[in-house]
Amino acid sequence: MKTQIILLFKYMHRFGVVKGFLLFIQLRYINKEEIYLSEFGKVHLRRNTSDFDVFNQVMVSKEYDLALPDNPAFIIDGGANIGLTSMYLSHKYPHATIVSIEPDEKNFLQLKKNTAGYLNIQPLKKALWGKEENVYISNSNSADSHTVNNNDKGVVTETVTVSSLLNEYKYGIVDLLKMDVEGAEKEIFETLPLDWLSKVKVLAIEVHDRFKLGCAMSVFKALTDYKYTLAIKGELLIIHFLH
Repeated sequence: MKTQIILLFKYMHRFGVVKGFLLFIQLRYINKEEIYLSEFGKVHLRRNTSDFDVFNQVMVSKEYDLALPDNPAFIIDGGANIGLTSMYLSHKYPHATIVSIEPDEKNFLQLKKNTAGYLNIQPLKKALWGKEENVYISNSNSADSHTVNNNDKGVVTETVTVSSLLNEYKYGIVDLLKMDVEGAEKEIFETLPLDWLSKVKVLAIEVHDRFKLGCAMSVFKALTDYKYTLAIKGELLIIHFLH
């Protein structure tokens, strides 16, 4: 009960007293699947999934309200889920190109639905990985959560790398690399070469040792040769590189 009261006050602080109260009731008790936010337009959520938790994280708590360069040009949303982070970043940085990468079929369909009106968001149905190859996605602990592996278990999907995205979009720099890839960060940061790291300004990453042991160790080992500042925001590690 206490947790719900705290969450209610967060809604009211974020959206205003009346709008926040009504929105909280719609999502918490009515499980409404389509809501309207003046900043973002229609937002589509699915019942009995983690969509509502992601909404609270991204839209209510604003975990991705980060200190980025004044005019970021290129953002990679790795593990875009249903597109809420891309929507938030698009609203804040309307002139940035945002590539939203999501390998799960159901999540990707919801991602396309949510971002349909955003001209600067480019959905990509692939998995962010350490090299370009076919991998497998399989459900982890819920129907809308998945892990990526290369051990012949799950549904086959193509991959994409940070390097290949840099080459394709020709920006030269990634202003923000958001990485919430359910454990795939281990393979990404263990696959050489890692020269793409020198082209990232800000890395916002969630590590998933609860899914795959060694994720955090792999990330920090790869960062050994770089100077950076580190902050923690919610479940995220925010790394500002000092290139």
